Amino acid sequence: MNMPIVLESTLCCPHCGFQSVWHMPENACMWRVQCQACHRDIVTLPGKCCVFCSYGSHPSPPIQRAQHEGKGGCGCCSES
Repeated sequence: MNMPIVLESTLCCPHCGFQSVWHMPENACMWRVQCQACHRDIVTLPGKCCVFCSYGSHPSPPIQRAQHEGKGGCGCCSES
């Protein structure tokens, strides 16, 4: 059974708590984004693939795909 890949994630800013919905790239990891409220950088936590895996309601599409296939890591960055 193929599980659908979720392409939107709600990020919660670790600095101010503001939540915003982001469209995630399907084949890349985003290591840094800027909070739309406080304008501070949101950066990936150590050991995580990207900001969505660190602070999002859904992990990045490459991680979702790897989880559905029973593989570890995302295959699109050095953090696997």
